[in-house]
Amino acid sequence: MNFTDRDITKQELKDIYDDFKKIESQDGVPDVEQVRHNIVAEENGMVIGFASGLTNHKWFYLSDMWVHENYRRQGLGTKLLNMLEDKVKSIGIEHIYTWTSGFINPFFYEKQGYKVFTVFEDFFEVEGYHHIGYRKDLINTSLEELWKLYPIILKEYNPQYKSWYKIEKQNILNTINSDDIIRINHIGSSAVEGLLAKPTIDILLEIDGCCNVTQLTNNLKSINYRLNFTGKDTMKLTFIKGYESDGFAEKVYHLHVRYYGNWNELYFRDFLIAHPDVAAEYGSLKLKLLKDFEHDRDGYTEAKSAFVLKYSNAAKQEFKNKYKPI
Repeated sequence: MNFTDRDITKQELKDIYDDFKKIESQDGVPDVEQVRHNIVAEENGMVIGFASGLTNHKWFYLSDMWVHENYRRQGLGTKLLNMLEDKVKSIGIEHIYTWTSGFINPFFYEKQGYKVFTVFEDFFEVEGYHHIGYRKDLINTSLEELWKLYPIILKEYNPQYKSWYKIEKQNILNTINSDDIIRINHIGSSAVEGLLAKPTIDILLEIDGCCNVTQLTNNLKSINYRLNFTGKDTMKLTFIKGYESDGFAEKVYHLHVRYYGNWNELYFRDFLIAHPDVAAEYGSLKLKLLKDFEHDRDGYTEAKSAFVLKYSNAAKQEFKNKYKPI
């Protein structure tokens, strides 16, 4: 065994980092690519402000924050920072951190809601000139505020739902490894013609047990899906698309990724299609619940659960468990 003071080669460094990733993967940590995001302010063709940083899992590192000296103390820095925060929050970033130095700069971040997590005193060998780490939670919005931004909306059936699903299905198929896919289906109320529904396309993607879920997650991010929920009991992932910082986009998608199984959603959909009277009853129930749960998604889902389970079980009997893996 030798210990040497020398530069390390690019290949050696790559091998080391690959091993880090291997260890993290064994611990269930997804391998995600760091992506840089920028907000640039310009006037008369000249850059007058710049905010930039890198994503890292659910964190964002604000690496650069600059305002031209002629535009300082005019609110430009605040606007740049707020725009960058909104941008990264919309893609699922939950926390942001940065480093700053000096006598005055730190107070700027404190005014924006940042809190100190560490201080390296006299870092630059100048008394009082500290190196300060600041962080801010971007998910401190209360559930009530989120539900107001993304309320329960019920609309009459839109015939375009079918084409929206077909186009998005092909988009997904073009993005992920076809060998990983067992089944893909349009589920939820938007899959039932004539049924009152949230204007959301729910898609159930059933995958093979050997699927590389980390790679799948990264591929879906490339078409603007972000992971929103991970089930604890089994492999249940929910990805969302169309949730913008100021509300819903024109087209909203929920992508439910699960291992191949005998899922209730498939049976409930088929039962509603086969029994228009039950579908009408379900629509009436949703309208009734909307009055109490417009801004409470969890409550709305829970209040429907008994109805959904009742007819999902009935459908398994009627359709003889036709979706059960062989």
